[in-house]
Amino acid sequence: MRNERLIAIGVVEREIGIPKETLRIWERRYGVPRPARSAGGERLYDEAELATLRLVKQLLDRGFRPGRLLGQSPARLRALIASLAAPEPAATAGRQTVDTALALVKRHRLSPFQQWLQRRLHEAGLRGFVLDLARPLCKAVGDAWESGDLSVFEEHIVTEQLQTLLRGAAASLTRPTARPRVLLTTLPGEEHGMGLLMLQALLCLHGANCLSLGLQTPAADIAACCRAEAFDIVALSFSTHFPSRRVAASLSELRAALDPAVDLWAGGAGIARLTGGRSVPGLSLMNDLEHGVEALAARS
Repeated sequence: MRNERLIAIGVVEREIGIPKETLRIWERRYGVPRPARSAGGERLYDEAELATLRLVKQLLDRGFRPGRLLGQSPARLRALIASLAAPEPAATAGRQTVDTALALVKRHRLSPFQQWLQRRLHEAGLRGFVLDLARPLCKAVGDAWESGDLSVFEEHIVTEQLQTLLRGAAASLTRPTARPRVLLTTLPGEEHGMGLLMLQALLCLHGANCLSLGLQTPAADIAACCRAEAFDIVALSFSTHFPSRRVAASLSELRAALDPAVDLWAGGAGIARLTGGRSVPGLSLMNDLEHGVEALAARS
């Protein structure tokens, strides 16, 4: 790689939206990307790698998993992007599944809807249920509510039923002595926690010991709980409803209150607008649920 074309890892994170920690995890697990190193040991990427990572990010945003993408040639990645112009059978099936759920809710068939969700959890397993049903269903419900196609109580029915199933699944997997210990919550002003609950279920499935404090916990109380219960990770979620100007300051406040040994994770749609928070030491940005699972695996 030629020196004048080398790009620092922080610039890659800022321009493409892939967290630095995720890039490091991919390098350890998959052997790609393969950056050069500065004299001080900082990872440096050339323009070709940057272009490839842009393609990878496009496909990650469309639901592909890193293991399927990393190591593929740019030509293959571009072909995958082109193929998405027409819905794949799996995507069509996923849309049909979401439509089935919404139809049951709109017809106010609560008991059949509950039974249908339980059956889907049993058939798909917890990981498949979270990634292939709960995640797209929550987005579809949010879109339908915003367009006026779902009422408030219908949106609440979906949310409550998903929460009941996911909490039960997470509780059944919790091992009180397991490490790492993960504390999940939101900061004051953030009233949306469905994404955190989905993350909790996945982390429990992969061996973490998780505790949820619910929503809107003050930073001082989060720090006090970490000290009292020896948590290893604090995971927060920010929706687009959380004021973007407060995200970086809130994270900085919490980071200062936590022990330096405690990892701080932030995810959710609201972090897409995060600017100054990237300079917070010890902060890892999670662009999606699978990034959280990868970050957990990297600690093992």
